[in-house]
Amino acid sequence: GERDHLEQGGARAAVFQLQGDLSFAAIERVARRLDAALGDLRALVLDLDAVHAVGDPAIRVLRGLLGGAAARGVEFAFVGLAPHGRLARGLGEAVAAGEFGHFPQ
Repeated sequence: GERDHLEQGGARAAVFQLQGDLSFAAIERVARRLDAALGDLRALVLDLDAVHAVGDPAIRVLRGLLGGAAARGVEFAFVGLAPHGRLARGLGEAVAAGEFGHFPQ
């Protein structure tokens, strides 16, 4: 399966479980953690199941972060994106603008 493929390729994957309200300050902390981890990663899953709200500044920061991740060859996916319509729309706009490719959710 996918996990076998990742392990055979020597790739590393990580799941980041986010929670609470993703304000600008909160997403900046997340962005620093993600950016530090990206160098070793080939795949990243952002779990939003415990997130209550995502502010517009957080959406902008996530778009930039994911664009940078994609440029470094990191694939990403989301869990629990459906309830966060504004974030989903912002990410969809980023895909349409060519900032990064389609992603599973």
